[in-house]
Amino acid sequence: MLDEEQLDDGAGERLRPEVERLLRRVLALRTELGDVAAPAAVTLDEDPLRASFEAAAMAPLGSLDAQRVLELDSPSARLEALERLLSEEAEFLELRLAGS
Repeated sequence: MLDEEQLDDGAGERLRPEVERLLRRVLALRTELGDVAAPAAVTLDEDPLRASFEAAAMAPLGSLDAQRVLELDSPSARLEALERLLSEEAEFLELRLAGS
């Protein structure tokens, strides 16, 4: 019997590259701003299940956001949440970098 993780609708495969790009962008912006960050040369696993957990572990999220992401049932749900959170973080960091 397949569990919910294995029944992902394929959206995870479409979202994984965008989450990887956003994660790299956020980590690079944090480094440019002098914040502590993991190296921006991140490569997520090709498998959306693994990639969703890797991205959640590497993303500079608050503990509550990270917990909410990790509690989601499917890789696509985790990657969708990460895409939203990382997009918001990238916008915030770009504003900081611009001096606004």
